[in-house]
Amino acid sequence: MDIRDERNRNFSSQLTVKIKPAFSEESTASFGTDQGRIVSAMFEDGSHTCTIFFGDHISGYVEIEYDSSVQNPCLVMVIQNVKGLNIGGAAKVLSRYNETTKRRIRLSFNFKVIFLFGTYFITFRLEDRRTKEINFLVEKQTGILSFEVMRTGKELTVGTVDIGVKWDDCRTNFRNLKNVKNSTIPS
Repeated sequence: MDIRDERNRNFSSQLTVKIKPAFSEESTASFGTDQGRIVSAMFEDGSHTCTIFFGDHISGYVEIEYDSSVQNPCLVMVIQNVKGLNIGGAAKVLSRYNETTKRRIRLSFNFKVIFLFGTYFITFRLEDRRTKEINFLVEKQTGILSFEVMRTGKELTVGTVDIGVKWDDCRTNFRNLKNVKNSTIPS
């Protein structure tokens, strides 16, 4: 009975979400379990902040470690605006690890900046993702990287994200249509 009680105490303390130390001054909050951690994150030049123009690419690295109790490890990147609203993100499913020691891996990331001018923050979450809808937090480092998107002078600033709408003159697309009634499109 003592062995089972000890195992249950160790298991439950490992899964308790608690405040954890942030590894950078930029992080606004860090919390998670003892199952794993986000070791570091930086842009390609080694910094935690950068300035960039719309349409450029951002590259960087994130280093994580997790133990074998994380059944379906997944790293999630979330981009947030200055109000803390999620603008976009991505998830990377990681391989399961069955050893007794923690596994440490370093991943690179790269994405095209389609956000209009302003300041944005990158939050990383290490999760145990059981299904698409069910996941358990291992660690979250909020706002650990930030980037400022500068104006180029060419963009039309509507919203936060350039969704890539293609505009075309309707006259060129409707010229060959027959049986269009009550049309106001000039011929």
